[in-house]
Amino acid sequence: MSDALVMKYFVLKPASNDLFGSASRLAMLTYAETIKEKNPKFAGELIAWVQREQAIIDKSYKAAMAKVIAEKQKDEPD
Repeated sequence: MSDALVMKYFVLKPASNDLFGSASRLAMLTYAETIKEKNPKFAGELIAWVQREQAIIDKSYKAAMAKVIAEKQKDEPD
């Protein structure tokens, strides 16, 4: 392993709507599942955090898609 990878912590970005955000949310859920027997409260808080971020991303996506559909319908002839 390179010296660059020797670390104790790394940063997650669960609110991001990209590959890194998706990987962060998956990592958080995996970590929560792994620790849930030893620390169910913290595991639950991590799961809730991921769910909140995913709901925001889903809402944003739905709003963007609705806008695209509305624009497309506006451009179509009657």
